[in-house]
Amino acid sequence: MVLFFLGANTYVSVFFLPFWFQGVKGISPVSTGVDFIPLLLSQLVSLIVVGAIVKQFGLYVPYMIAGELICIGGQAMLTQIRRDTSTLYWAASFVVSGLGPGMAMQLPYTAVAVVLSDDDIPVGNAIAVLFYQLGGAIFISTGQTVIITTILDLDPQRLPGLPAGAVLAAGAANLPTLAQSPEQLVVLQDIWNSAIVRTIIMTTAVVGAAVPFTLGMEWLNAVKVAEKRKNVTIEATDSEKANGDNNAGKASGDVGAPPEHGDAGQVA
Repeated sequence: MVLFFLGANTYVSVFFLPFWFQGVKGISPVSTGVDFIPLLLSQLVSLIVVGAIVKQFGLYVPYMIAGELICIGGQAMLTQIRRDTSTLYWAASFVVSGLGPGMAMQLPYTAVAVVLSDDDIPVGNAIAVLFYQLGGAIFISTGQTVIITTILDLDPQRLPGLPAGAVLAAGAANLPTLAQSPEQLVVLQDIWNSAIVRTIIMTTAVVGAAVPFTLGMEWLNAVKVAEKRKNVTIEATDSEKANGDNNAGKASGDVGAPPEHGDAGQVA
């Protein structure tokens, strides 16, 4: 379930935040990709750093909890974005939002490798990937519902003369062609901003739901578990080798032993 909620957060953020840049800020798709660098880069850096720390010291659950809490803080910061939000604010929010998932989203796979036996790890990883993708699929659809519901709710209130269906059909990137005046464009951008912020509020709650499940995980040390399994494997190998040597020696003794007197008499 941890991966289910983390996958939901990751997919919803990557799917809907570009609408904020293109619709609310009015920038191009290429510029949107550039503006996503703080989110993706911080996620990549934290993933590498935490992976190295876990490899060295073995504990992984504390970093999952810390990552989820940091992610909640970053998503909470993103709920405050507006049409006139400064670049410094949203970029800082992206950095925090990226650090959290980067710390947490790969460690459940480490838990699978630590908790399960070698024979069960492939099945465990397959189930983990399934839940990660399932969370994204379900909550992208939920986020789409939030967007549509918000536009259908706010458009008649703020722009009575503009059909909500036309706003939905135009999409976030085509608001300038739909607006009949600069003032109307500002209102349309505010409506889309409210819709996207509500999806971010949803992801904040989703990440919060992952924390209790993470607290319920076994607090194992991956390094110690790996050493224990290695020692068990070595002992099993030595035991099999010793049994093989004993069996070989016994067979050699049986071949070289003289026949018993009873057997010799029968032969004579």
